[in-house]
Amino acid sequence: MVRTYLAAFRSSFRDATLLFLPVALAGVFLAADLLVIYQVIGPAYRFLQYPVWLLVYLLASVAIYAFPLLGHYPARGKQLVKNAVLLSLANVPTAVFILVVHGAILWYALSSPLALAVTVTLGVFFGCGLVMGVCGFFLLRAFERAEIAASDRNGEN
Repeated sequence: MVRTYLAAFRSSFRDATLLFLPVALAGVFLAADLLVIYQVIGPAYRFLQYPVWLLVYLLASVAIYAFPLLGHYPARGKQLVKNAVLLSLANVPTAVFILVVHGAILWYALSSPLALAVTVTLGVFFGCGLVMGVCGFFLLRAFERAEIAASDRNGEN
């Protein structure tokens, strides 16, 4: 039993790491772009931030779907990213909701040292499970809608 668990853990860890590294690198690149736009170039070129923010949203929304897809379905690599892109485009309200929930938590945590201590304490004891449970509920609904749509396209009832 332990051997099976460790084999599954190794496989999942490898797949998640191979997905995480490009997402993290793209996030660092986009953050550096935003830093240059806000700190280096003049205010006349601030309009350049809008395409970068759009790419940040697209990267975040694809990541929102890619990691749960990795655990829920057997797809890997390009197919996983393709499915995540399609789900993120088909379920924009769900992606926005999840981003807003995590953004609000981050904003509150960074608002003061006391808020950071409260957020970390609550997150350690039950906050992460609560947030992931709520987000997981909406992600599973999106997966179910996609499965129903796929079965309708294939002619299954």
